[in-house]
Amino acid sequence: GRLEVAVESPGGEFIEASITPLSEGLQRVTFVPTVTESHQIAVTWNGVPLPNSPFACLVSNPRMCVATGAGLAGGMLGQPSYFKVSTKGAGPGNLSATVYGPSKPVELTLLARDDDLHSYQYVPVQAGSYIIEIKWDGFLIPGSPYQVRPADSTPAGRCFVKDMPINRKRVGEPVSFIVDATEAERGELSAKVRGPETEDECEVTDVQDGVCAVTFHPKHVGEYTVEIAYDGSPIPDSPLDFTVNDPSRCTVDIDSILIASYHVYQPISFLVSTYNAGEGILRASGKGPRTDFRCNITDEGDSNFRVAFTPTELGSYSIFLLFDGRPFLEEPISIQVKEEKLENIVLTKPTSHAGYHIAGEPITFSISAPNRDPGCFDVTSLGTNTGAMPSVSIRQSGHSTYTVHFKTIYQDDYHVKITYNGTSIPGSPFTIPMRLRPSSDKVVSFDPVVPLTAGNPIEFVFDTSQAGTGTLTANITSSTDESLFVSVQEVSQELYRTSFIPKKND
Repeated sequence: GRLEVAVESPGGEFIEASITPLSEGLQRVTFVPTVTESHQIAVTWNGVPLPNSPFACLVSNPRMCVATGAGLAGGMLGQPSYFKVSTKGAGPGNLSATVYGPSKPVELTLLARDDDLHSYQYVPVQAGSYIIEIKWDGFLIPGSPYQVRPADSTPAGRCFVKDMPINRKRVGEPVSFIVDATEAERGELSAKVRGPETEDECEVTDVQDGVCAVTFHPKHVGEYTVEIAYDGSPIPDSPLDFTVNDPSRCTVDIDSILIASYHVYQPISFLVSTYNAGEGILRASGKGPRTDFRCNITDEGDSNFRVAFTPTELGSYSIFLLFDGRPFLEEPISIQVKEEKLENIVLTKPTSHAGYHIAGEPITFSISAPNRDPGCFDVTSLGTNTGAMPSVSIRQSGHSTYTVHFKTIYQDDYHVKITYNGTSIPGSPFTIPMRLRPSSDKVVSFDPVVPLTAGNPIEFVFDTSQAGTGTLTANITSSTDESLFVSVQEVSQELYRTSFIPKKND
């Protein structure tokens, strides 16, 4: 069918609408309104209007809203702050305004609403930064959100922190930030730090007139609090909290890695403890002989993490460990993946009297493998001519012995491969020939050419393609029980010619 859409603006002008197929039975209609207010959307399918068509679409424009007033610039602590919002030309919608203080939302009062003009009042009582968020119909208006800092009548209230460190800090590395007191009267800035086994004065250094750098040197892992005062009174941003860690205190069970021997497709894992390193994120990546890869990390509780990966080829692997973005080992962990020695694995292949096995009959054979992981064995098989896939599995049958179960109903030579950790065991791969069971009643014979006369060869042709695997033999005797020589010749696969010469008419 055909979908048609017509969009009409409030002024009666039609707006172009584009239709984009998304999937069978689903299409997207897009149009760009240029004015606010209600638009009419008429939708038809094969010329027939949809139920409830035309539809009304209300269009608003938050960009037409304008906010003004001293309350958007700062104001004074403890005194009412005011601002107004004009929504003229913004179209249909609802106005919302919220003020967030340094620690919690602040009560905002709608003083008046006159057509398209809204007047608000709030009272900042806590020193610090305030955020004023204004939305029209759920969308931010121009300039919103506003960030303001009400002025304080005290010198300390007019001081604020700049260049606040964001990330976690490190033991032994200085933590520094700036305090701006240019709006305050001349006074003295002081700062004290409290942390694990720490209570000390911070270093306060003049950067320029009215601007100071505050610095402390954490010596232990944990949480630190810095209290900042100006002329003995706390400034609005005080206290400040910092988290300090020490990646060098992460430990790795490195001995368990270095003493082991690793092979292709053998899972490799080790433990990393971040218990004494503090708060942070552990990451692990690897570089193999040809490609880079990411290791799996599992939280095993109590700040212990298991790092694991599985090598897919022979060669050298390097594992890189980071705690909170920083390496904590002097060099990456180096692991060598070598070809696995499997001399103590003994395969006993299946045997048959005729050199082949009968299709449809199950075959079992054994593997002896002392001190081997049962989960590391794998067996696959495929017909070399037909591509048939037999039913094949390997199961543990004793402490160090395994039994392979093989069965198929199709005649073919089957390639069998048995691996341990991806490496073929001694004697693998090998071939299991499967043949149909011999059945003489399915041998088809073709009559000889007539006339038949003594002294001339008589030939018969036999087709054994449906008779299974076997050997065609022929015996001919005369009416006097005299045995005659018979020639049996395989003309092509499963097609035979037999011939003999009668000595007399009989």
